[in-house]
Amino acid sequence: MTVTRGEPATRDPQLMDTIRERAASYTRPANVESTVETHVIKEQDLFALTDSAGNIPAGNDQGLGVYLRDTRFLSAYDLRVNGVDPTLLYSTSEKNCLLSVELTNPDLGRDGGFIRSQTIGIHRSRLVRGAVYERLSFSNYGQERVDLSVTLGFGADFRDMFEVRGYKTRARRGEILPPEIFDQEVILAYRGLDGIVRRTRILFLERPDNLHADEVTFDLAIEPRQEATINLVIVPEEGETAAAVSSFDAARHELEVSYNGWLRRLTNITTSSDLFDEMLRRSSLDLRLLVMDTQFGPVLTAGTPWFACVFGRDSLIAALQSLLATPDLAKGTLRLLAHYQGRIDDPVREEEPGKIAHELRRGEMARLGEVPHERYYGTVDATPLWLILLAETFRWTGDRDLVDELWPAALRALEWIDRYGDGDGDGYVEYECRTRDGLINHGWKDSAVAVFHADGSLAEQPIALVEVQGYVYAAKRKMADLCDMRGDGDLVARLRAGADSLRDRFNRDFWLEDEEFLAFALDGQKRPVKTITSNPGHALWAGIVDEQAAERMITRFKRSDLLSGWGVRCVADQESGYNPMGYHLGTVWPHDVAFLVVGLRRYGFHREAEIITNQLYHAGLTFPYYRFPEVFTGFARTRAANPIPYPVACKPQAWAAGMPLLLLQSYLGIDPDAGHGRVRVSPALPSWLREARVSNLRVGDATLDLRFLAGNTASTAQVLGRDGKLDVLI
Repeated sequence: MTVTRGEPATRDPQLMDTIRERAASYTRPANVESTVETHVIKEQDLFALTDSAGNIPAGNDQGLGVYLRDTRFLSAYDLRVNGVDPTLLYSTSEKNCLLSVELTNPDLGRDGGFIRSQTIGIHRSRLVRGAVYERLSFSNYGQERVDLSVTLGFGADFRDMFEVRGYKTRARRGEILPPEIFDQEVILAYRGLDGIVRRTRILFLERPDNLHADEVTFDLAIEPRQEATINLVIVPEEGETAAAVSSFDAARHELEVSYNGWLRRLTNITTSSDLFDEMLRRSSLDLRLLVMDTQFGPVLTAGTPWFACVFGRDSLIAALQSLLATPDLAKGTLRLLAHYQGRIDDPVREEEPGKIAHELRRGEMARLGEVPHERYYGTVDATPLWLILLAETFRWTGDRDLVDELWPAALRALEWIDRYGDGDGDGYVEYECRTRDGLINHGWKDSAVAVFHADGSLAEQPIALVEVQGYVYAAKRKMADLCDMRGDGDLVARLRAGADSLRDRFNRDFWLEDEEFLAFALDGQKRPVKTITSNPGHALWAGIVDEQAAERMITRFKRSDLLSGWGVRCVADQESGYNPMGYHLGTVWPHDVAFLVVGLRRYGFHREAEIITNQLYHAGLTFPYYRFPEVFTGFARTRAANPIPYPVACKPQAWAAGMPLLLLQSYLGIDPDAGHGRVRVSPALPSWLREARVSNLRVGDATLDLRFLAGNTASTAQVLGRDGKLDVLI
């Protein structure tokens, strides 16, 4: 591999003025206030986001709706009985693809009659599989016949996700087409500016009494102890393709078969903690919800509801976290992102040759170029993370054919790191915003105000983030091992020398002696950004930090300005820009905390790792379904009995779902090396986990059954079963 370094890009003198202007007006998100009390069910490209009662109130400020490929196909959907809203009793979306809602009636008067409250039991069952299927059941628990007028109001605005969230105001939109009304069907349609006709078909399996363009009514007469049922299907369609419609029962059966098959294919894990087992099960189920089947294999979308698409960084990290459970996600992700790897230098998309994509959107605004996100490359870390995932996937699978298939993409990614990632030749991979409609910041903290100095001023670009240098170091070290396997000695030497040189410079230039900590970043003037953040934890995970420096950092990670009681804040609460409710300004991100925990354990700081792990674990016990959200606020544990939610967090989100699996792998100390036919095991179980069993663990072509026990002074492991040739080193 020969790298010809390009000339540094000409700096736009007005760049920082533009960035400051955008940052000054930054809000996240602009048009959505809160999704805390909502439910989302999803399957492949289609998902439904509703309130707790299963409704989508017209004009809601929560972004509620039925979405397909970044377009809202249903923007209003509201159930009324005798003209009033039923009373909500209970609702759950615990099964991911199925929403179940229990309602009853308030006091109802109709045509001179009266129905006492809590006479009618109303059950809503909704699932998603190519369409949205709903079954409404009305049970009369009274002593007399009841007459009900059941009304469903509906509407479709066909707005793009970017428009719903208020990220960009459109100067013009396409054409809402006249509704088509049939005996048992309504078709709402929109012809976009991209020429594509998008339709929402609403089919009623029972004949309505009245059907209009925005409302349907069923008049029900229900005898005592009897039940009446209404079935309907909401079918989003795009272009000329007509979606196949099944029945509610058939769709539910297909989903159950699919989910059960998914769970059977995963590594089986049970522990002495029923609660942790529930967390792990939720992790497995949520990964399944986020899966999108592609021509390259299964790939994780980033998170619902806002990021139901492939994200380079998020999809890569989640696939990396999930290798303990399955390598299939990693293989699909690697192949898909290699297919979309940058080929040209395009500032509008922030594309460069060899660069791994950040975001792949499929809505109208992306297709038209109103936003650059159809194939957008505004990420500085996805490229080294792709290389890390390739190497780790080989360590788990020993799949030489996969490495050979993706080797050209790997070489292009390495060249991007040294040529485009390090445009000024100082040895650090940096980024700067190149398009007004793109992201200002290109690390995992990608919001406009995320990277700031200790005095609160924005860091000048280009910016070299602390964690990115760690990713690059790890990528070069791991790729050197793959080169060694392939017999490319010259490249092995160059990569290892480059990694060692980076480590030396990094520990000199990023170290803050007064703080005994690592800088958040180096800014465009090569000045350290001295803000105390969680990001150096990623550098520990990557192994770039000197041993002595790592030991000195421990004290700071244990201080209460970073530790909230529920985990590590992403910005210390003593910093001028700290905000416990700010997206990247002081919140707690489970995946971020897990990287720190794994990093601490890597350097042998098991006690400190357990302190932080315990905080995160106890936070997880408080979340609905034991599901870790994308992010939660950084308020101290003394403020409330539970972690306080971030108002618009994705639930589920890919790297939050994969996080428990990464922590478990760290607890168990499983270090695969399928290329050499061995696996090392060095467990250190936390105090609340006395035993764990892992079966059907795949390393290369072999499978293992292992048992782990916590002792008084150390944890132990034993092999319960082995199928295939594999050396186990304990």
